[in-house]
Amino acid sequence: MIELEQVTKVYDNGTKALDCCSFSIGDNECLAILGHNGSGKTTLLRLMLGLLDPTSGRIVRSGGVMRSETAAVMDGDGCFGEMTVRDNMKFFASLYGYSYSKVKNVFLQTLEFFNLTDKINTRFHALSTGQKRIISLSRAVLTEPKFLIIDELITGLDPENQYKLIDFLRDYQRRKQCTVLFSSHDLLKVQKLVDRAVFLSAGKVITSMNMAEMGSYRKITLSGSESDLDQFASSQLTGQHFFKSAKNQLSVLVNQDKASHLGAVVSAYPVVFSTFEDPATLEDFFLAYTR
Repeated sequence: MIELEQVTKVYDNGTKALDCCSFSIGDNECLAILGHNGSGKTTLLRLMLGLLDPTSGRIVRSGGVMRSETAAVMDGDGCFGEMTVRDNMKFFASLYGYSYSKVKNVFLQTLEFFNLTDKINTRFHALSTGQKRIISLSRAVLTEPKFLIIDELITGLDPENQYKLIDFLRDYQRRKQCTVLFSSHDLLKVQKLVDRAVFLSAGKVITSMNMAEMGSYRKITLSGSESDLDQFASSQLTGQHFFKSAKNQLSVLVNQDKASHLGAVVSAYPVVFSTFEDPATLEDFFLAYTR
C-alpha cells in the first residue's frame, strides 16, 4: 500500500500545485487521478515517482513496493530517438540489470498485441505519436514492475488503440498482480479499467469514487427554464450530486433506491419535469463534484 498524508507541493515561483492531499493506493489496485488541466495531476505522479519532493506532508510505502520496482510512462516519450525500438529495449533492460534475452518475450508479446512487430528495427523518432506512446509503455512493462504509473493514459492514441491499451492494462494487471496509477481526461473509456478514481480540483482532493459503488447510481435529467431549475436545485437538492448538462437541463445523480423519491419530488414541482434516466458514469460524477 502507498499512502499520501497531507501532501503539499509549492514550486519555487510560489505556485501551489497540491494542497494537503491525502489518499491511499491499495496493493493490486487500479486507481485513476482525474482533474481538469492544471489541477495537479502530473505533479502528484512526479511526487509518487520520487522526481519531486513534497513541500510538506509525506508519501509512505508499505508492503514491499520499492522505487526500483516502479515504472512510468510520463508526458515525454522516454526513449532515444536515434536508436531503434529493439536497441532502446536492450538499453533500458540493462539499466535494470537484465539481459535482453530475459525480457525479450515480454517485449515481443507487447509489440504483437499492438501489431507493431514490424517496427522493431525502426528508429524511434520515425514512429508516429501513437506508436511512440505504445513503445514507451513496452519499455515501462519490460521488467514487469509491481507499480506502474502512466500520465495521461490514452494521449496520442487513435480510438482503436485506446481500447486496446485499456484491454492490455486490464489483462496485465490481473496476470501480474500489480498496482496501476494513471491520470486521464477521457473518463468514459477509463471507467472500464479502474477500481477507484480520485478527483482533483485546484490541487485538492475533492473525493474518491469506487466503481462498484458508482454502479448503484442513476442519472436523472430534469428539464425546465434555467431560473426554475436553479430554484429547484437550491430548495430540493441540498446535499445531492448534480450538474447542469445544458442551459435548460439539470442532471441529478441518485442511488437507484432513491430514484422514485426524486421522481415524486419532481412530480410535485410543476415547472420542472423529468426527461430521461440513465446509468451514472464516472464523467457524470466528475462533473458533479467539480462544478
